[in-house]
Amino acid sequence: MSDPQTGFDQPFFIVTWVETGLALVLLSARCFTSWKIVQYTGPDLILTIITFTFGIASMVMATVGAAYGLGTPSATLTNNNDKDALLFGWINQFLALIAIGLGKVALVAFIDHLQKHEAKAKRAFLWFIAGSNFIVNMTAAILVFVQCSPAKKLWDERIPGRCPGRKRVQTFGYIQGPYSAFCDFALAVYPVLIFRKVQAFSLPTKIGLSVLMGLGTLAELILWNQTEMWVVFIVSCMPPTTAFFRFAYRESASRVSSILHRIRSGDEV
Repeated sequence: MSDPQTGFDQPFFIVTWVETGLALVLLSARCFTSWKIVQYTGPDLILTIITFTFGIASMVMATVGAAYGLGTPSATLTNNNDKDALLFGWINQFLALIAIGLGKVALVAFIDHLQKHEAKAKRAFLWFIAGSNFIVNMTAAILVFVQCSPAKKLWDERIPGRCPGRKRVQTFGYIQGPYSAFCDFALAVYPVLIFRKVQAFSLPTKIGLSVLMGLGTLAELILWNQTEMWVVFIVSCMPPTTAFFRFAYRESASRVSSILHRIRSGDEV
């Protein structure tokens, strides 16, 4: 890498790594909740871990791409760096699309666990939403990599060939965008109907969880796939971690109370 120009200072790179850190914290809290508090490891947690793995792989590709100048003007890069930046950028997009689709499947798996006694038709509808959205995302990811002949021309314009699939990718995008928006809306509204029936949650908790799930609708307004990926992941992790935050609050309150009691008793802390 002879060119010192990198994309490490680009807004998308900084923001998405902050989101990655938040996602890691929430995943850790969710794992602790499942293994230590509720002592239940369901398919939703497994899917969440797989989603996070794809998310991290996507971020690694984005980081390597940024080292070659991803996110900076092509005119400031050497030909080799421009080619490598595009290559890792496209791989990053491919992995991010998979993570976005898997994130919604993990969210549906969690909702399905909450509503296991609901009618089969309702559960089938949810799984159809998640499954079809995942298929649409996978199709979009594959179409990106087969749009050029030879495939290498996608990231190296110097290679002889052509890209007849670009129009196909653009046309499919007109389908993917609205359908993803519909899926996000359905996954935002449906949990409201579920949480109101869950007796274990107080009214403020039900309202808070419904609002959090509704944040998924913002994903379609985001221009960066990386941020959309982490928004979907973070939203899917928040409801299952409520038990962890209640546990952490009780533990902290208990320790503070114990310290205050010792101080008042004249003992050394």
